[in-house]
Amino acid sequence: MQKRAVEIDITYNIIPKLQEKGIYCIVFDLSKSDREQLLQTFSENITKRITWDREYINDEMLFELKNSTETIIKNGFIQNKDYSGKYINIIQNERYTVGNPKTFKHMLYLFGPCVIRGNYVEDKNSIGSILRKKININYYIKNCAFSWLGMNYSIRSNVYKTGDIILIFCNDRTIFTQNGIKVHSVIKAYQKVSDLQNHIYDTLLHCDKVVTKYIADEMYQVCIQEELLKENTPNIKEERKKLFGRDNTNNTIIPEEFKEWITSIKKYKISNINKAGTIVMNCNPFTLGHRYLIEEAKKRLDVLYIFVVEEDKSFFSFKDRFEMVKIGVSDLENVIVIPSGRYIISTETLPGYFEKEEHPNVNLDATDDLELFAGVIAKEFNISVRFVGEEPKDPFTEQYNREMERILPKFGISFYEIPRKKIRGGVEDEVISASLVRKCMKEKNYEKIKRLVLPDIYNYLKEHYFMIE
Repeated sequence: MQKRAVEIDITYNIIPKLQEKGIYCIVFDLSKSDREQLLQTFSENITKRITWDREYINDEMLFELKNSTETIIKNGFIQNKDYSGKYINIIQNERYTVGNPKTFKHMLYLFGPCVIRGNYVEDKNSIGSILRKKININYYIKNCAFSWLGMNYSIRSNVYKTGDIILIFCNDRTIFTQNGIKVHSVIKAYQKVSDLQNHIYDTLLHCDKVVTKYIADEMYQVCIQEELLKENTPNIKEERKKLFGRDNTNNTIIPEEFKEWITSIKKYKISNINKAGTIVMNCNPFTLGHRYLIEEAKKRLDVLYIFVVEEDKSFFSFKDRFEMVKIGVSDLENVIVIPSGRYIISTETLPGYFEKEEHPNVNLDATDDLELFAGVIAKEFNISVRFVGEEPKDPFTEQYNREMERILPKFGISFYEIPRKKIRGGVEDEVISASLVRKCMKEKNYEKIKRLVLPDIYNYLKEHYFMIE
């Protein structure tokens, strides 16, 4: 039903709007009858097969093929998760196409399931990269394929210009044909492979580079038959525009309240400095570990901005945490303490963070949080590096660190992870952590707390939380 709803939206709402604006749409499929016809020639039931079993796939490529299919939920839709590797690269829902030009007149978009995305081939053998070799340089090929379920969202999220081309691989051709839209079968591509059974995995749409190449060839031939891709395409000066209600997924979405918050914190910015960095801290409470991380970061910077998580869902209130951080860095020059607002590690941008103790293994999607930080906040404060403490025990925070390591460099921001400070324990050194301080508070182990926090922080805790009876 979900696939059908998606394709009804594409057929009756999306394609007519695109065609109205002079954007060419061609629909392809491998229909149910086509599949039955092909499967009759096989000597085994391919659904029983183990995937990824191919001689030319080495261990490194196999690892990337498996891990690059990971998904995230963003804006309520399942989407590709960014991935960077030797063989597979996906950035903001676009599969990397080898050889795309930097300047171009038009774009050719690919939408569809795994066979179009190229789940079983490396970048250079994807349908987009194969088409790139055939199509003139006036076109940039954008492979937005992922799945049938998110296809309408993906189409609605892009910006278009008159003369662009969209190739769609559909699931149910009847929905399209009933609305007068021609659907081109790619069965000829499969029929050209003499030993087809040896180039298919567990379904006909899960195929290797041999079948993928023939499918790309077939799609190209249809484009030629439809008299598209002409060298003499007029140079239309019309600007690219968003035709649908979704924001362009390549741009960071900035809420009005966020803009107001940015304006309110500009007073903290220090001008005329060479290198600025940041640490985002919850400080629940502020420990010697936090102090050590700040000192190590400051050694490498002219100014350090500390954003204190403002969400009031921690053991200590934001007011107390913010005050403790200010006390903890009061003697350090050019260390600026700023409230994080609702847009850095909040229930809006990083929902699972405040339930991590109850659900430590929750799957993390930090895309919104880090895109807002890197795309807007870091630029506003000229931040070029973000520091974190390594996380040996908290799985959620460790996931967040790895997401920063993956996403921030794409925005030109360095990621720097500093080993945690330890204190001498019994059998081995013990990592200083805020959770350890809270544990000691519960146990009324005040002598140990003195070893975990600055004297002024200890006095603050004593005064406000009545630790000592």
